[in-house]
Amino acid sequence: MPSPSSDQGSQFTGAAFTSALADKGIAISMDGKGAWRDNVFVERLWRAIKYEEVYLPAYESVADARQSIGRYLDFYNTRRPHQSLDGIAPDQAYFKQFCSEIRSQRSLTRVRSRRAKERATAKGTFSTRTAEERSR
Repeated sequence: MPSPSSDQGSQFTGAAFTSALADKGIAISMDGKGAWRDNVFVERLWRAIKYEEVYLPAYESVADARQSIGRYLDFYNTRRPHQSLDGIAPDQAYFKQFCSEIRSQRSLTRVRSRRAKERATAKGTFSTRTAEERSR
């Protein structure tokens, strides 16, 4: 079961909260000194959501807020430049890496196939003739 992470605020260390989790068999992870790295990416995301989306409009309803934040998250992942990614969006960085890996795998498959054909040709077991030519 996942462990909720807490910044050790009083609401998260209070007996009512911790005992409710313990009763359900949920382990609690408390950030300790020097554990800032654990949350840095999520904190950065929440900061962006708050300052670039949530604090700007006046939402008409919870449904309106959900839709608007959903659109922002789509923008954040697909079009918003990120300094830590050299000015590209997360999807671009991820799919660039993914496509590069796929190209590498395809290239490796072609090399292996070519080598197999070379070995078969050297042994005389590989033929470039068509089935019709072989049947004559």
